[in-house]
Amino acid sequence: MPAPFLFGFGRIETMRIETATERDIDAIVELWNEMMMLHAELDERFELAEDARAAYERYLRFGLNESNQRVLVARDGDTLVGYISAEIKNHPPVYQISKYGEIGEIAVAVSHRRRGAGGALVAAAGDWLRERGIQHVTAAAASCNEDAICFWTKQGFEGYFTVMAAEVGPAVDENDERQ
Repeated sequence: MPAPFLFGFGRIETMRIETATERDIDAIVELWNEMMMLHAELDERFELAEDARAAYERYLRFGLNESNQRVLVARDGDTLVGYISAEIKNHPPVYQISKYGEIGEIAVAVSHRRRGAGGALVAAAGDWLRERGIQHVTAAAASCNEDAICFWTKQGFEGYFTVMAAEVGPAVDENDERQ
């Protein structure tokens, strides 16, 4: 992984990276929601369910207590300006590499983008994974999010697997007796 602070208009001199705690949940959920709203603007398939914030908060609380997951936050002084989630996952037993790291998501406040927070979060997540014996990490970027693809490329990531999507027609109502 590249060292943090490789790009940007000015580093955040007071930034520090820490493990997320319960007190960070509200700010993380807010950043997650901003990220998801951006994705929904780019592609309607990212439109959130009515209870998405509550569901994500439950998911986040669960992940904070899992030994194979880590949520890290970037702070500028006392303000949380970004977060990243990393998880250790298992490949199916047919692969030579049995475990790998996965970046679930990363989000940085608009006010702090291109100032090193994202790169520092990626580097810290990489360190956490490496300390646990993980050598390979994946991260997904929506194909409609060119900024994210550019960010991950700058962090040293490259494409190796493409997920394709298609519509199969209207959903079938399982309770409809006419079928």
